Formats: sequence, structure tokens, C-alpha cells
Amino acid sequence: MKILFAGVLCAGLALQSVVACEYYMREQEQLHARKIFSRAKTFPVASNGQIPNVARNKIFITIDDGPYGAATPAVLDVLHRYGVKATFFVVGKQAETYPQLVRRVYDEGHVIGSHTYEHGLDYSTPKDFLTSLLRTHRQIIPYQSTAEALLFRAPGGVWNDWRTTIANNNETMSEYVGAIYWNVGGGDPANRDDADWKCWSKANKVAPTQCAQSYLKQIRRNYSTRKSASIVLMHDINIKSAQMLEIILNDLTNDRSVDWEFGLVQEIPAVRNLM
Repeated sequence: MKILFAGVLCAGLALQSVVACEYYMREQEQLHARKIFSRAKTFPVASNGQIPNVARNKIFITIDDGPYGAATPAVLDVLHRYGVKATFFVVGKQAETYPQLVRRVYDEGHVIGSHTYEHGLDYSTPKDFLTSLLRTHRQIIPYQSTAEALLFRAPGGVWNDWRTTIANNNETMSEYVGAIYWNVGGGDPANRDDADWKCWSKANKVAPTQCAQSYLKQIRRNYSTRKSASIVLMHDINIKSAQMLEIILNDLTNDRSVDWEFGLVQEIPAVRNLM
């Protein structure tokens, strides 16, 4: 809404009311303008791998691609044992299949975000992309609080300007903040164990213990070298990720050298600034 238009909407009122009305319209315009998808490909992670204005002992656990019948309950059980809350970026199609698990994620105090309807990495048309976003929105909106941001993560981290434009120009999707990236668990092709999905396949010959140790190294590298907090990317597709998460949380909660703290993505200042 343009400020010029506010004057038309407020016309015909007493002077004092016009002033108050136009102030309100400007305020609403600014609020709406903040609720946008960022064009930054790695938002809210900066190009140097840091998460600005967040203490480096902070860890944000994020879980993608679910829910799935076996893995999601296992992940939730681990999080419950350690009293850690996470952000679940759910696939709309999976949410339709397992609504009881989406409910459990919500009931246990975790935040639910969008990860598209079918985990698409590419789309034939912009309309297909928007349809995927809106179908997932309908699945997760019952589990959103007005005090929380609507969050989005792009499958595979694939994000570009045309997707930003499509999302921001839709009234519903412009209320989302994203696309949320990560700085732990990215899956560098040069490494065999730096992403949880690399420990799922027996052919890869990487045990969950090895992948968990790689995650711990990444978290501690962020802390010591990058002086940064960590957004940790994991998945609730395979139960081996739950086994990894158990190792990671057990290690960090028993670490006496650093007072690690766990938080939700919506607490990150760059995210809150767009809410």
C-alpha cells in the first residue's frame, strides 16, 4: 500500500483524525514491508558464515523434509529427553499424510515452517512454485501462533530472485520470513560425513557416530573460528538422524567448556526484523 493512497483513504475526516489515520496507514505499510522473503541466498547467515548479532554459543536445531512415520517420533523423543525445542520445516505432502505427527510437533512446543509441498528443487512455471507454497501454507497455518513468524526454507537451499518476487507479491506468502539457510550440515561434496543424509546409506559406509562427530566439529568451528552461532540442518526422514541427534545433544549438554544454549530460528534478530 502506497502512502499516497493513504491520503485518499483518510479523506473526509476531521484534521486530527486524518493525521491519526495517515500515521496508522504508514505504520501498516512499514509492518507489511518488513514481512518479506529476503533476496539473500543464505539468509540469515552472512557471506562469512556468521549469524549477525547472535551469541556464538547459541544453537538452532532445524529439522527438514518430514514428517515420516518412524523418524519423526524418534527425533521428537530425543528432543524431549534433552528439553530442546527445534524448528521443523515440513513438506506439505508429508503433512497431509501424517497430520497426527504435525500435531505432535506443535503440541510439544516446536515451531513448524514451510518446506514446499513436494520438496521441489525446480518448477516448470512460477505458478507451479506459488501453488506449492500455498498448498503447504494450508497444511501448517493451523499450527501457527500470531506471536510467531511464518518461516520458510527452500529445498536444497535453492533460492533466487524470481522466487523472491513471486512469494513477496502474493498476499499470503508475503507474510513469511525466509528462505532460512544454515551453517552446519550443508553437505560439501568434498566431505563424506558433514551432512546427516550421508550416514543413511550402507553403501556410503559412514556411521551415524561419524556424522555426529562431524556436526560437532562444525558447531565448534563456528564457535571458535567464525565466532558464530550455529543453525544446524538435519532431517526426519531416516531414523539414523535421530541417533545422530542423540549423540550431538548428549555431547553438547555435557560440555563444561562452553555454556551452549538452544533456541528457535524466530529468535534470530535478522528474522525478527522481518516479522
